Amino acid sequence: MDAGRLVGQPVAVTCFLRGAAEVFPHRWRNGVLLLDGRTLTWRPSLRRQNRAIRLPSRLDVEQVREVRGTEGYLIQAVLFRIVVCQATSGRVEPDVPIPDVPLVLRAILAVRRDQGTSAPAVLGARLLTLVDTGISAGVPAAETVAEINRQADSAITDGVGVSALDPQAYQLAQIELLAAQIPALRRLADSSGDARVTRYADVLSAMYEKLEGDLAGDDPQAGPSPAFLSPLNELIEIRRELGIPDQ
Repeated sequence: MDAGRLVGQPVAVTCFLRGAAEVFPHRWRNGVLLLDGRTLTWRPSLRRQNRAIRLPSRLDVEQVREVRGTEGYLIQAVLFRIVVCQATSGRVEPDVPIPDVPLVLRAILAVRRDQGTSAPAVLGARLLTLVDTGISAGVPAAETVAEINRQADSAITDGVGVSALDPQAYQLAQIELLAAQIPALRRLADSSGDARVTRYADVLSAMYEKLEGDLAGDDPQAGPSPAFLSPLNELIEIRRELGIPDQ
């Protein structure tokens, strides 16, 4: 299911949970994670402990890992994966069935976007301001695209709350960073009428859609599909046309 549909059709996912903050169980506890597109709420399965806990809106996904060692005494390692997250209050670890991992990752992304709490959301607002300032000052569109590209590359280098060692977490950050750039590029293309900028935005949009599709795929452990790489040559060519140096 697309995370955007959760607003009208909330989904409950089986979920073991533990976390560092006082509000969370410090040992694995079974329950359900309710995904509604705007929040993530966990409820323990035991009625006498049936107190709902809302997960932080800002969750940085570090990795998706297997169940290890003694964790397997309680959780079936062949059926579950642990989504390791960091919040301002400390680590939060929802442990969900393998088929539900893509949906949970997309739900985390949807909440971050809805609340505007992710670093890429901040980047997106900054890029829109950059475009508006450049338009007012008469800055050539190619120069503005180069600066958008530089700031996005810097965000990737800085990590944006993600471990590059984990392919799914890195993929999630890539989706957010692409989403941050596209509105700014669209606004610049509309204002400048530069077909190169329009093509640049179109290629990034295609990459964004492909990454989101891969994240919702049947294999939650798979990285980007080979088809994701196909727009890269076109992107490189457009960058050269705009005078953006190769990386």
